[in-house]
Amino acid sequence: TNLTQAGTPEETVKRALDTLYYGDVKQAATYYKVEMADFEQELANTQSAFQQTVDGVTITDTHYNNDKTRATITGELRLKGQSEPAPLTYELQKIDGQWKILG
Repeated sequence: TNLTQAGTPEETVKRALDTLYYGDVKQAATYYKVEMADFEQELANTQSAFQQTVDGVTITDTHYNNDKTRATITGELRLKGQSEPAPLTYELQKIDGQWKILG
């Protein structure tokens, strides 16, 4: 739900979640650095449940390492039908100038 700036780890997380939510699994997979042969298929398997249960995601904080090549994003995941949000954490690394979510 936050506004984000292009080229930031927050923007990477937002785009990954948005593309997954709206069913563009191939695009969503490009925001991740995952060593799994069938990662895109795994994302596809979770897409429907993700869309049906997630009401919103809010990023609350970003911490960088000293040389700003890694970032930890924390936030809240709001699920439909639940009054309290669940905590959310993403680890990202800057690879070839692009932020990637580590899986």
